[in-house]
Amino acid sequence: MKKDKDLFSEEYVKKHRRFPVFYTVLLCVLVVIQLALLCVIVFYRPQPDDVIERYDLEIKPYADGSLDITYHIRWCVMEGSEPLTWVSIGLANGSWTYYPESLSHNIAELKSYEDEYAVYADVTFYEPVEPGEVIEFSFKINQKNMLCKDSQGKYFYEFVPGWFNAIDVEAYTFRWLVYDFDVSSNAPDSAQGWLLWSGSMPHGTTVPLRVIYGEEVFDHPSTVTYSDFDDSGVYDELAEDRSGVITFCVFVMILLALVELFVADCYVSYARGRGFLTGYGHHVHVYGRRNPAYVAEKNKHRSRGGGFSGGGCACACACACAGGGRAGCSQKDTYKISTPKI
Repeated sequence: MKKDKDLFSEEYVKKHRRFPVFYTVLLCVLVVIQLALLCVIVFYRPQPDDVIERYDLEIKPYADGSLDITYHIRWCVMEGSEPLTWVSIGLANGSWTYYPESLSHNIAELKSYEDEYAVYADVTFYEPVEPGEVIEFSFKINQKNMLCKDSQGKYFYEFVPGWFNAIDVEAYTFRWLVYDFDVSSNAPDSAQGWLLWSGSMPHGTTVPLRVIYGEEVFDHPSTVTYSDFDDSGVYDELAEDRSGVITFCVFVMILLALVELFVADCYVSYARGRGFLTGYGHHVHVYGRRNPAYVAEKNKHRSRGGGFSGGGCACACACACAGGGRAGCSQKDTYKISTPKI
């Protein structure tokens, strides 16, 4: 029968050790998962469900300060998306009404929706728009509470048309009727009595329209107090989606790396002939902690032998020291488009 002290010797453990097959398979699985997460980080690029091919507005002011705004939108549903049954278009404030006769033939219902952040025109279609199809729709509203007056007595509008945080607008044209009045604006162009803004609008961007009139244009209009544009609702939703996925992947990769570090203990201990992980052949873990399995096994053998004297403990410690010491992250509610109240 082998002496108890021999069961703790390096020679005995090295002779009876087994290659850590289970932990090898586990390590391979963890590495594969990490590589997959790394691929997600490198290649994940969220794409919009839809693209707006045309976004056109025609704006006509009235003497009372209200605006008639005609919306004309050409909306393309991308392949792989869910069918489109309704959209929400952001409006300036809740003081608006629509002209029923202005609704295009494919609009079944137009109603107002308001939450704590913004006001929307909810447009519901008669038929769902399938992936790969395009829908072109239009409507006209009268928007009140838009006219402001500065300290110099000049009237002005500052209007930010509804934007899209997750959809690209390939082309837009915003037209503002000024008749023959002498006005100033931030419009880059004009033609035949119209101020013109045009271009493309990447998702998460806005196009502010500012038009300043003289005192003689309006006849006792109602004005509202001007407040600066709050751009907190303008953001790149796709970029935030990507950032969230990357953060999650990095977090998971760190957790897996910690597990892999623990698994690596088995190879260090195996190579040094000391058992591995909680194997009782090594009195200290590779990370410098006392091995509880070693202590439990040693106590078990001590119990079988009827107890050890103080000299026995000293001997066990001496054997351990002589052995080499210690080892070393179907409905599109994404179209909630915000427009500030003015």
